[in-house]
Amino acid sequence: MPNISIYGQITHEMAQEVCNKMIAAADCMPEEPVMLNIDSTGGTLSAALLIIDMMRLIPNKVVTTCMGRADSAANLILAAADERRMMPHAHVALHMPTLPAGQYDAMDAAYLRQAADNVEAVGKEIAQLLGIYTGRDWADLYAVMEHGRTFNAQECLHIGLVDRVLLPPPEPEQEPEQEPEQEPEQEPEQEPEESAL
Repeated sequence: MPNISIYGQITHEMAQEVCNKMIAAADCMPEEPVMLNIDSTGGTLSAALLIIDMMRLIPNKVVTTCMGRADSAANLILAAADERRMMPHAHVALHMPTLPAGQYDAMDAAYLRQAADNVEAVGKEIAQLLGIYTGRDWADLYAVMEHGRTFNAQECLHIGLVDRVLLPPPEPEQEPEQEPEQEPEQEPEQEPEESAL
């Protein structure tokens, strides 16, 4: 069963590497599910969409597992799979896209307005995709993204981001020790009475 890791920032280089591994898995083991293990704070939307497109193209069933975090573009990958799973202490953050740090000072008012419009457009695109993957109203998801919120595993299950939370198997119940059966005490044999002559 092919296991592919998506750890850290999702860049185009990472997306190309993940796609190449999925293609190789489809060539060698087309009947086996491909496992994508995610622990990422997000990254470039176009890079995430590249991975999602490849998930749709390969014949394999794709199973995603959120191992720690799946924020921003990473939660799109998590939600787009055929089967979506989550570790019990993992989290997902829904929030609006952000500009890279340090770009604000270099922009005048016109560029800032354009950048804000781009952020809004990308945010709506993410919300619309999440709406498709979760069955939720994309406008409600967009409203959550505007304020920003972190969801735990059970909350992600409730809103449809994942299909199940991976819980440890229950410990087998120990049967109570049975006391050894005691043999019943035997009554002493009585001697037969002598008959009178």
